[in-house]
Amino acid sequence: MKRGVLWTLVSFFLLLSVSGLVYWDYNTYIGNPVIPDSQQQVKVVISQGYTLTQVVAALEEAGIVASPTYFRLYLLLNDLAEKMRAGVYYFDHTLTPAEVADTLATGPRTPYRIVTVIEGFNIWQVAKALDDAEIMDSHQFLELANDPAFAKECGVSIVEQARPLFLLEGYLFPETYYVAPGQTGRAVVKRMVRQTFKELQNAKRKNVAEFSKLLEEFGFTDHELVTMASIIEKETGLPHEKKLIASVCLNRLRKGMP
Repeated sequence: MKRGVLWTLVSFFLLLSVSGLVYWDYNTYIGNPVIPDSQQQVKVVISQGYTLTQVVAALEEAGIVASPTYFRLYLLLNDLAEKMRAGVYYFDHTLTPAEVADTLATGPRTPYRIVTVIEGFNIWQVAKALDDAEIMDSHQFLELANDPAFAKECGVSIVEQARPLFLLEGYLFPETYYVAPGQTGRAVVKRMVRQTFKELQNAKRKNVAEFSKLLEEFGFTDHELVTMASIIEKETGLPHEKKLIASVCLNRLRKGMP
């Protein structure tokens, strides 16, 4: 037997052996729980628009997927990659990777609704987003957004001499919200307002010196800070331009210009 033929046969059998081992390893992984004896349950959020890579990364971070390569391969081989549904999932470690993949394709057991408020959205765009997500009728939301009693309930100050068209304008924080079944539209709107106040307090803590100067010079209330932020947001959506716009607004205030 010629040496070349011999090496070809050896290479072939080596390749066959390696392929067999990989195939065995793949099937063993796919068909067995990640942690068989664990009773732990973990929460995994799959946001709307997540790519396959992002989904697998979220599962790996939660400890549900131990082999991203094999898991991705299973999804692709079984035509599940395009069928994965957004939502909030609760996975047990006793599930096999195949069961996890099938769950992603059928959707979460508890069908959370998802609404995304994009930075720069006005009140009508928020109303449409809530309506599209079937969380709250847009007309009901617009009425609620201008209800003084509800605004006070949310902690929003009502300044009659400078009252906006809608009292909650500027107080609905841009973020993706996951809404559990049975949660009311009022509760979701309250969450948006609470998140605005939370972010405002965080911004104050992170920028103590700058905020102290503003407070000393202008005596800004939280309502005035939110109003200023809303004005700047409407002037530009580009982060690098916001500082310049803020400077222009503050200079106008210093000169008493409307």
